[in-house]
Amino acid sequence: MSINRLAKTFGYSRSSYYHYRNYRKRENARKVEIINTMLQIYNKSYGTYGAPRITYALRNEGIVVARKTVYNYMKELNICSIMYKKFRYKKTNFSDYEYLKLKNIAKDTDVNDLNQVWTQDVTYIKLNDGTNAYLASVMDYYSRKIIAYELSKNMTTDLILRVLRNAYETRRPRAGLILHSDKGAQYRSDKYKDFAYHHRAVCSYTRIVFSCADNANQESFHASLKKECLYQMKPKSFEDTKMLIFRYIEGFYNKRRLHSSLGYKSPDDFEKDHNLRLKNKTVELITDNSNENN
Repeated sequence: MSINRLAKTFGYSRSSYYHYRNYRKRENARKVEIINTMLQIYNKSYGTYGAPRITYALRNEGIVVARKTVYNYMKELNICSIMYKKFRYKKTNFSDYEYLKLKNIAKDTDVNDLNQVWTQDVTYIKLNDGTNAYLASVMDYYSRKIIAYELSKNMTTDLILRVLRNAYETRRPRAGLILHSDKGAQYRSDKYKDFAYHHRAVCSYTRIVFSCADNANQESFHASLKKECLYQMKPKSFEDTKMLIFRYIEGFYNKRRLHSSLGYKSPDDFEKDHNLRLKNKTVELITDNSNENN
């Protein structure tokens, strides 16, 4: 039967049929375009993007589509974000006395200089043999620079103190330095508090409810290290992991990785500029004082 006769039989015009057929072709072509772009975005993110971020990335590519549509296409493609698991808060077992002592002093501090606030944390790294390694690091809050770090097979208070001693030997900060960390047992130990007391430093801890947010810079560094380095290179042993971490921190993160919070400068460049500004201010003060005396 002809198209014209079929259209009349079902009560439609011939033009309506062609409009529907061409519309379906356009819709299929658009779907193919969206899916191809989605897969490119998903692969470039190493599988870390879910529907919300892919939707936003598509808009940056000039493709406006609803999040629900992206979600449905992801289901058709059988892909999902590898970062879908939510953080589960653990119940605390602090005593009332200890609870009162855990204060976030860094939160209310106006940080405008180096060696004013140091943040610390320990993260675990799963090795190929099924065992865990633990990376302890110390960051200068103002410049985001990793001052000291160490990878160990055991998470102990001694590991924390070794890294801190290295940081002190490298920077030699003044009294009153704020040592900010989470509420881990190592950071609440008597050894750690004695170290802080003898170095005339002040202990600061994340709050009970906002633990991750209160140490966001340190958490972000560990996440970047894993996603940008370890998950990509997939080290086979403890020594390989140790070498990759050294190359990432010393060769990339401190020297070349740009931070939006630092005006898109690396931590090393930011510290150089900061020290240069301080030097210029000192010269100006000396010049002004000498002019006044004359």
